[in-house]
Amino acid sequence: MVDVRDVVDAHLRALVTPAAVGQRFIAVGQAPVSMVEIAQILRAGLGAAGARVPRRRLPSWLVRALALFRPGLRAMVPELGKRKQISNSKARILLGWEPRPLQATVLDTARSLLIITG
Repeated sequence: MVDVRDVVDAHLRALVTPAAVGQRFIAVGQAPVSMVEIAQILRAGLGAAGARVPRRRLPSWLVRALALFRPGLRAMVPELGKRKQISNSKARILLGWEPRPLQATVLDTARSLLIITG
């Protein structure tokens, strides 16, 4: 997960950094994050709006079973239980890029969606 504002920042830094010419960068936040972690951040940081965030976790076996009937879930099945290991170190070192903290990204995104949906 990465904040769109940080992606823009990384692009701008790559445009003005001579060492970035011809390079590729991975614009990701600090570490992989689970939906459970996102839900915890939302409940803790959104006050009354966070009270509606689910507290229970959908078991993998149930996702697999539902995927038999719901095509939208099928793509998720091979990824269940996997944790991606990715690094933003190249962007941080070469571009001097620093993404926002996860909590700020999640809460800012949620607040913007709450404003849009009223």
